[in-house]
Amino acid sequence: MNLTTHDWPRRIRAEYDMTVKELVTAFAKDRYSLTLTAGALGIARDTLKRYCRHEGIQFPDRLNLREECVPKPLKKGIIRNPEGRNGRRAA
Repeated sequence: MNLTTHDWPRRIRAEYDMTVKELVTAFAKDRYSLTLTAGALGIARDTLKRYCRHEGIQFPDRLNLREECVPKPLKKGIIRNPEGRNGRRAA
């Protein structure tokens, strides 16, 4: 099967034997993130986001995601600046 990059819906339909809307909706109902879903389907995150906006598919927010899909928090403060917020103080 020789498909171009714009034929990703046909590729997904042939690969999974489901329509793209059914498949993406199943991922969303199972509380997977948009990023993980796009990676599993082999398409860009922005492409999937645009498709979901067009089809009206809502992915869960950060609080309702599966545990493995929750993004890691950024470490701030002492971790990035070992001298602290106010800089090194004279002892």
